[in-house]
Amino acid sequence: MYFGKYTELTKMLKNEMLLHQAYIPKPVFEECREDVERIIEALLNKNQDSYSLCEKVLKKEHLAHWDTFAEFLPQRKEAKDLWKYLLIYNRITASWENCIAYYEAFEMIDDILCSCVKYKCGLETK
Repeated sequence: MYFGKYTELTKMLKNEMLLHQAYIPKPVFEECREDVERIIEALLNKNQDSYSLCEKVLKKEHLAHWDTFAEFLPQRKEAKDLWKYLLIYNRITASWENCIAYYEAFEMIDDILCSCVKYKCGLETK
């Protein structure tokens, strides 16, 4: 489908807005996000200690992206344990809403959150 054609493009582009708006049709992102959610949900159903496998899925799937933490597996309470991977692998939109949600969930502003915000603002490279 689209994945082979656009994989190299996603690696070259750092600007998330260009990636979303100009080059890859939105249905591709939605389809990939849904596939990743199904995989992660299956891993969590099979074994609650499967966070390292979930991390590998989030690291590998470059097209999976969520606008808010609330969109990421909202029915699973253990989804919060995976939020840090969304930040680390740039799979979440940097917004005040997400910063506040992360702070409220973990009651701290850690290096992971700071690094993501700095990267999104162009103050740091990954």
